[in-house]
Amino acid sequence: MEDAPRPLYRLPLGGELSAYAAKKAWAKYDKSVKSLTFYYGEKGELGDGEYEINRSQEPGWITEHKADIVRVVFDVSFASARPKSCNSWFMECEKLEAIME
Repeated sequence: MEDAPRPLYRLPLGGELSAYAAKKAWAKYDKSVKSLTFYYGEKGELGDGEYEINRSQEPGWITEHKADIVRVVFDVSFASARPKSCNSWFMECEKLEAIME
């Protein structure tokens, strides 16, 4: 008897493929401390204040928060990210005081 072909992936009972998140780079704005943090890793849908990297010419955080960003943090996970460009990431962030890791 010939073995049946093996599936390329397995899903837990009752699970959906969409439950598995792909790795991506994103930034999250925290309005309580006026900080923008960059991350890379498995991420499902983006929530409020979260922006995917390199999705458009002008990053979403610039459109919505450029007048408020005081601090930028690069999470250690972002070292594995490979953004296509960092053009305009901090454009017109006139209150920006620090970029940290």
